[in-house]
Order: sequence, then C-alpha cells, then structure tokens
Amino acid sequence: MNKKSRDFVIAANAFNHSIQEIKSAEIKSTKLKGAETMLLLYLSFHPEGLTNTELVEYSKMDKAAVSRSLAELQKGKFIRFEYREGRSRYGARAHLTAAGTDVTNRILERLNKVLTKSTSHLPTEERKAFLANLTVVAEAMLDIVG
Repeated sequence: MNKKSRDFVIAANAFNHSIQEIKSAEIKSTKLKGAETMLLLYLSFHPEGLTNTELVEYSKMDKAAVSRSLAELQKGKFIRFEYREGRSRYGARAHLTAAGTDVTNRILERLNKVLTKSTSHLPTEERKAFLANLTVVAEAMLDIVG
C-alpha cells in the first residue's frame, strides 16, 4: 500500500470516529440513533428545509432509512413537515423544531471545539486553506465514486 493511500485512510477514519463520538453523547441523552442525528445536522445546514429526496442525496443514506428516521424524528418532535398540498409526505419539507435545533446546536458546538483545538497549531491562513481544501477534495471524491 502506498503512503498516500494509507495516510488518507487513517485520516478519514479519524475524522469519522471523532464525528461518531461527538454524536454519541447526544444519542445517549436523547435516545436518538446515529442516522437520525446525521439527518438533524443536515437539516440544520438548510434552514429552508429539505425533502426526503434531498436528504437521501446529501446524507448518502438509502431512501428507506431516511424515511424511517424522519418518521422517528417527527414522532420525537425534533422535526416538523411543511406540506405542499394536503398531508402527503411526497415533496414535504422537513424543518427542525426547537428541540431539533437544541440537539444540533450541542453537536455543532462540541464539533467546533474539537475542530478548533485540533487545528490550533496551524496558522490562521493554513487552517482556512485546510478546511477549504478538505471540502473540495470531499466533493471531488463523491463525484468520482458516485
């Protein structure tokens, strides 16, 4: 295995593990599942709300898992739906409630603390470049692998 591939796998696993650990604290306090907390995070990034289809696209989860998770989040009053016509979930936009916003704010605050501390040794411009480049590389990888 070449060093570039090895270093990438180790770094990606460290990022994933850190995010999972941060989410797990909220999972314990709210009884939410990992997939549900991830959907809450995506909804927090989109205050205009997201449809089921958009959440599938962003989260890379399968449609059935997203539907089940959204039903649980609605039951727990973490999200609400804005319906277009009637009460059909087709095309309905999910929005965070106050409870959903509280959960995501706690996760994002903890993630921000970890990210700030873990990049504090980098000069400001390098830190900004690192985060910008990380996003560009992640988007390119998603385009390549589908």
